[in-house]
Amino acid sequence: MSLIRIVYISKYKLHKIVDEYIDTLTDILRSAQRNNKPRNVTGALLFDDEYFVQALEGEEADVKAIFDKICKDDRHFQITCIEKTAVKARIFGNWWMAGLLKSGKTAALFEPYQRDGRFDPSKMTADEILSLMQALTEAGLDRRLAADAGPAARAS
Repeated sequence: MSLIRIVYISKYKLHKIVDEYIDTLTDILRSAQRNNKPRNVTGALLFDDEYFVQALEGEEADVKAIFDKICKDDRHFQITCIEKTAVKARIFGNWWMAGLLKSGKTAALFEPYQRDGRFDPSKMTADEILSLMQALTEAGLDRRLAADAGPAARAS
């Protein structure tokens, strides 16, 4: 059994009315958790003003099946796979899907990754994306977008 990680970015088609936006993002996270848990797929999903940035980790067939489903989701477009690689261990093993959001609390973590004064994940490497995601999970999650714990969190 081999673990893989897929990291992708896409632009989203969500309404930016704050309450609707948060509700939609929460629904997306709940759906991801529900779909990932039985397949033992873990990861993180980052939202900003324009992009979805996601990392998925797990057995190759399971991650590919979930990614294929994501690619058919009409809530986003311009899906670009940044990395698909075999890994020895999970980075996001504590989360079926961690919900990460730029907020007042986490804005400073985005600064090293900004280009021309704005966050643009299409100009980032997979390592940069994963580093930012790890920093965000360590800084804490937005309670409105808090994700269900994954397998490693329950084992501890």
